[in-house]
Amino acid sequence: MASLSWICYYQSFCMFPLGLATTLTFSSQFFVLLLTDPMLREHVTMRHVLAATLGFMGVIVASDLWQPHQIDWGVLYDFVSSFMGAVMLLMMRSLTRTDSAETILFYMPLVVFVTSLPQVFADWRPISAEDAGWLCLFGLSGTVTAWGFVEDYRYGRPAVLAPWTYFRLAAGLIAGTVIFYDPLTMSMAVGSILIVMGALFPRGLPAR
Repeated sequence: MASLSWICYYQSFCMFPLGLATTLTFSSQFFVLLLTDPMLREHVTMRHVLAATLGFMGVIVASDLWQPHQIDWGVLYDFVSSFMGAVMLLMMRSLTRTDSAETILFYMPLVVFVTSLPQVFADWRPISAEDAGWLCLFGLSGTVTAWGFVEDYRYGRPAVLAPWTYFRLAAGLIAGTVIFYDPLTMSMAVGSILIVMGALFPRGLPAR
């Protein structure tokens, strides 16, 4: 499932600008919310529904998907990636009840590596030493990040964690604007505000 999710993820980055491709990945948190009850039988409160929905509206606004005549159906790559990623996260949550983070992080990348081999042989391209160094650095940081995700989902409920991951988009937009000088459109700004509001929203409501 991780392999399919990542194949669609990288395909979307081949097709769309960085900002749009990144923004669309945040739809995974809405799918996490929808699947938490049927997959894990964990109660989802109304405040978590409203928070994740508000964040998802931010994704729609930031990516201009509210204008149907401008939709590029290639966005389905991102939505498939997000859906599969959400299922994978909930399965990981279930696995944390019986397995350690180290066990999960050993077997999942192992299977991803094996399922990636056909693509390696079909489309191998040599890389420079500098690029190899960056890839190794990304691999190490990705491992630490994945370990953090496993531990998050061991101790926290998915419905509670889902809205908070929207902060990553706001941080990415700031970094893109300040470091890479990417243009920040009005849609992206409004969408980011909605996403951050979705992350903060649960604190302002009583549990139900």
